[in-house]
Amino acid sequence: MSNIVDRLQSALKNKKMSWSKASTSIGLSPQAPAKWKKGQISKETIEKLAILLGVDVGWLLSGNGDSGLPKFNSIDGQPINDVKAENIEFWDNETPVNEDEFEVPYYKDVELTGGSGSFEQYDDGRRKIKYGKSDAYKSGASQTHSICLTLVGDSMEDRIAAGSMIAVDISKKEIREGKIYAFRHGHLLRVKYLIPKPDGGLIIRSHNSLYKDEQIGADETEEDIKIIGWVWNWSVLERW
Repeated sequence: MSNIVDRLQSALKNKKMSWSKASTSIGLSPQAPAKWKKGQISKETIEKLAILLGVDVGWLLSGNGDSGLPKFNSIDGQPINDVKAENIEFWDNETPVNEDEFEVPYYKDVELTGGSGSFEQYDDGRRKIKYGKSDAYKSGASQTHSICLTLVGDSMEDRIAAGSMIAVDISKKEIREGKIYAFRHGHLLRVKYLIPKPDGGLIIRSHNSLYKDEQIGADETEEDIKIIGWVWNWSVLERW
């Protein structure tokens, strides 16, 4: 199951509220969330945050019950784990593709977090992103089973910057240590290193050392973790 930091992040995103804003709104300092992210948060604070964010306090405390948040588990109405490349329809454009290029559907309406877990949906249309065939070949990525999504959050920095567009090969769901995956964790969509444990569980690891490892038991793994695919490419556009 997701931890309390995941659930807080999800509730904050739903309200479009920052950590510091939430903290000052309940009479605490803007620096207080740094302790919350380390698990140092009182029940009284959690209860105040639940009221502020409009979520069930029991869910915020334990993860049990209905959060009251919208659940986004699909791309175009299909379960994330069941998306097939041949079923993806995307916006066409008239720009010719070079011989060493191929097009990947870009879901601007789906964001995956590199932080503690979040998901946001936008009304943008779908577009195509071009990638080099040689890059895909060298990495071993499938050209016909790749999709492109957006990463938010800072827990994968300084390897993957917040705001990066990431290419995900949805045909590769086998977990290999040292690889980065996009996956569904409960109703959250995330991007992290996944490390298999001998007992069948998983370690969820960030690249940013400020974020602690998360231990997922074998009994939780099959139920709560659904692999979307392997992250094989990332890029970020620099703005003027």
